Amino acid sequence: MLEGEPYCVDVLKQIKAVQGALDKVGDTVLQSHLRHHVVSAAQRGDADTLVEELMEVLKYR
Repeated sequence: MLEGEPYCVDVLKQIKAVQGALDKVGDTVLQSHLRHHVVSAAQRGDADTLVEELMEVLKYR
């Protein structure tokens, strides 16, 4: 899309669409992590480690 002289607004729309798609993938991965790993960590008593890990991840959201 960047070859030639693309219209800047079209490029920005495409960037936003890609960001949205990546956000959805990130949400899916986080949801899977919460369902599978967080539940088992809580059962094992690893709550402190779990909270630290999630706080680190959430910094980037």
